[in-house]
Amino acid sequence: MPVIDMTLTLVVPVFNEEIRVSESFDALFDYVADWNWGSRLVFVDDGSTDRTVAVLREKIESKDLNFASVIERPHLGKGASVRWGLKTAGTDIAAFCDVDLATPLDELDRIIQRSVEIEGLAIGSRSIPGSNVVQRESIKREIAGRAFNRLVQILACPGIYDTQCGAKAAPVGVWRLVLNDSVEDGFAWDVEVVSRALYEGIKVSEMPIRWSHDNRSRVNVLSDGLKMTRAIFRMRSQQIIRRDLRSGTRSTEIL
Repeated sequence: MPVIDMTLTLVVPVFNEEIRVSESFDALFDYVADWNWGSRLVFVDDGSTDRTVAVLREKIESKDLNFASVIERPHLGKGASVRWGLKTAGTDIAAFCDVDLATPLDELDRIIQRSVEIEGLAIGSRSIPGSNVVQRESIKREIAGRAFNRLVQILACPGIYDTQCGAKAAPVGVWRLVLNDSVEDGFAWDVEVVSRALYEGIKVSEMPIRWSHDNRSRVNVLSDGLKMTRAIFRMRSQQIIRRDLRSGTRSTEIL
């Protein structure tokens, strides 16, 4: 159930998703329609080359919606799309989810509710007690994911076990703070925002969720994994610089 007396912006990044937007649009529409007047459903297109944008516009026009929109962007990456969508939010709360609804909307609702309770960042997690992975990834993807998560815990987000689940929510004021210096455009963007929240002393709540892997996932284990790993070391260096600027010292830490 929606949070009483609050408005929501739900951001859904898409890239060449003409099939999956057709599958999930009605569920997303119904979810946001149940929220208070002024809530918004925002699809951010990351430079699709198929009929994704056309399908979305047809769906919106067929329902004569005034709270759903499509933002067309150049192809920069999922992180850039989500960041742009969140920055447009003028509501009380903003959240995002993947178009495949790997995290079901009732689970997203729990995450949003939690973000309101703590006045901070709530994130879905597939890696803590209580989570229920209904459809698992391949063994190769799971092994790569565990290795990446371990690196993230060591270098960027201590105490967080799953930064990459595509379901997060926070009050808009929190998003404005963590997105202030956001520069990651790709899949490592999730690590960046969680890391920034922890650095700023914002409460971060990792919540167990029900989740199902979609075999049509566009994350490439090798190429995207390497990009994300490089990004983690880049974030670590930035953390050291910020820490030194705050303390007025110069670090001798070498990565």
